Amino acid sequence: MWFLDHYFRHLYRIFKYIDDADKNTISDEDKYEYAGIVRATLSQYELIMLSYNAFSNPKFKDIIEKYALLQNLRVELLASQTDISLYKQKFSPDYSHSQDENRNMELEYRKSAFVHR
Repeated sequence: MWFLDHYFRHLYRIFKYIDDADKNTISDEDKYEYAGIVRATLSQYELIMLSYNAFSNPKFKDIIEKYALLQNLRVELLASQTDISLYKQKFSPDYSHSQDENRNMELEYRKSAFVHR
Protein backbone atom coordinates (compact mmCIF):
# COMPACT_ATOMS: atom_id res chain seq x y z
CA MET A 1 0.00 0.00 0.00
CA TRP A 2 2.92 2.35 -0.62
CA PHE A 3 0.73 4.52 -2.85
CA LEU A 4 -1.39 5.40 0.22
CA ASP A 5 1.54 6.35 2.46
CA HIS A 6 0.76 10.06 2.22
CA TYR A 7 -2.86 9.39 3.21
CA PHE A 8 -1.91 7.45 6.34
CA ARG A 9 0.74 10.02 7.32
CA HIS A 10 -1.86 12.77 6.99
CA LEU A 11 -4.39 10.83 9.05
CA TYR A 12 -1.78 10.05 11.69
CA ARG A 13 -0.86 13.74 11.99
CA ILE A 14 -4.52 14.71 12.55
CA PHE A 15 -4.95 12.20 15.38
CA LYS A 16 -1.51 13.04 16.79
CA TYR A 17 -2.48 16.73 16.88
CA ILE A 18 -5.61 15.84 18.89
CA ASP A 19 -3.63 13.56 21.20
CA ASP A 20 -0.88 16.13 21.82
CA ALA A 21 -3.29 18.94 22.72
CA ASP A 22 -2.65 20.50 26.12
CA LYS A 23 -4.63 18.66 28.81
CA ASN A 24 -5.27 21.96 30.58
CA THR A 25 -7.02 23.23 27.46
CA ILE A 26 -8.75 20.11 26.12
CA SER A 27 -9.93 17.30 28.38
CA ASP A 28 -9.42 13.63 27.53
CA GLU A 29 -13.18 13.34 26.97
CA ASP A 30 -13.06 16.20 24.44
CA LYS A 31 -10.05 14.62 22.71
CA TYR A 32 -12.07 11.43 22.33
CA GLU A 33 -14.96 13.45 20.87
CA TYR A 34 -12.66 15.22 18.38
CA ALA A 35 -11.12 11.90 17.36
CA GLY A 36 -14.67 10.61 16.91
CA ILE A 37 -15.45 13.42 14.50
CA VAL A 38 -12.50 12.43 12.33
CA ARG A 39 -13.34 8.72 12.73
CA ALA A 40 -16.85 9.44 11.43
CA THR A 41 -15.40 10.61 8.11
CA LEU A 42 -13.70 7.25 7.44
CA SER A 43 -15.44 4.70 5.22
CA GLN A 44 -15.58 1.00 6.06
CA TYR A 45 -12.82 0.34 3.54
CA GLU A 46 -10.63 3.10 4.92
CA LEU A 47 -11.01 1.55 8.38
CA ILE A 48 -9.96 -1.85 7.02
CA MET A 49 -6.88 -0.36 5.32
CA LEU A 50 -6.07 1.66 8.43
CA SER A 51 -6.32 -1.42 10.62
CA TYR A 52 -3.70 -3.26 8.56
CA ASN A 53 -1.47 -0.26 7.88
CA ALA A 54 -1.07 0.67 11.54
CA PHE A 55 0.85 -2.53 12.27
CA SER A 56 3.77 -0.89 10.45
CA ASN A 57 3.50 2.20 12.67
CA PRO A 58 3.33 1.30 16.39
CA LYS A 59 2.71 4.93 17.37
CA PHE A 60 -0.40 5.02 15.20
CA LYS A 61 -1.52 1.65 16.57
CA ASP A 62 -1.34 3.14 20.09
CA ILE A 63 -3.53 6.07 19.04
CA ILE A 64 -6.01 3.71 17.35
CA GLU A 65 -6.32 1.78 20.61
CA LYS A 66 -6.50 4.92 22.76
CA TYR A 67 -9.36 6.51 20.78
CA ALA A 68 -11.22 3.34 19.64
CA LEU A 69 -10.70 4.34 16.02
CA LEU A 70 -11.85 0.93 14.76
CA GLN A 71 -15.14 1.19 16.62
CA ASN A 72 -17.23 1.06 13.44
CA LEU A 73 -15.12 -1.54 11.65
CA ARG A 74 -17.10 -4.23 9.87
CA VAL A 75 -15.11 -7.33 10.75
CA GLU A 76 -16.57 -9.35 7.87
CA LEU A 77 -14.54 -7.13 5.50
CA LEU A 78 -11.20 -8.20 7.02
CA ALA A 79 -8.82 -10.13 4.79
CA SER A 80 -8.72 -13.48 6.57
CA GLN A 81 -11.01 -15.72 8.57
CA THR A 82 -8.45 -15.67 11.39
CA ASP A 83 -8.68 -11.87 11.63
CA ILE A 84 -12.48 -12.01 11.47
CA SER A 85 -12.65 -14.54 14.32
CA LEU A 86 -10.10 -12.68 16.43
CA TYR A 87 -11.75 -9.28 16.23
CA LYS A 88 -15.36 -10.45 16.25
CA GLN A 89 -14.80 -11.77 19.77
CA LYS A 90 -13.39 -8.41 20.90
CA PHE A 91 -16.71 -6.73 20.05
CA SER A 92 -18.48 -9.13 22.40
CA PRO A 93 -19.48 -7.77 25.83
CA ASP A 94 -18.11 -11.04 27.28
CA TYR A 95 -14.59 -10.19 26.10
CA SER A 96 -12.81 -8.32 28.88
CA HIS A 97 -10.10 -5.69 28.35
CA SER A 98 -7.98 -7.71 30.79
CA GLN A 99 -7.85 -10.61 28.31
CA ASP A 100 -5.46 -8.53 26.19
CA GLU A 101 -2.99 -8.04 29.05
CA ASN A 102 0.25 -10.02 29.14
CA ARG A 103 -0.11 -11.02 25.47
CA ASN A 104 2.04 -10.15 22.51
CA MET A 105 -0.16 -7.53 20.86
CA GLU A 106 2.29 -6.67 18.10
CA LEU A 107 0.06 -8.09 15.35
CA GLU A 108 -3.37 -7.62 16.87
CA TYR A 109 -5.37 -4.84 18.46
CA ARG A 110 -6.48 -4.51 22.03
CA LYS A 111 -10.22 -4.42 22.65
CA SER A 112 -9.85 -0.68 23.24
CA ALA A 113 -9.35 -0.18 19.48
CA PHE A 114 -12.97 -1.24 19.01
CA VAL A 115 -14.71 -0.30 22.27
CA HIS A 116 -14.04 2.81 24.32
CA ARG A 117 -13.62 1.97 28.00
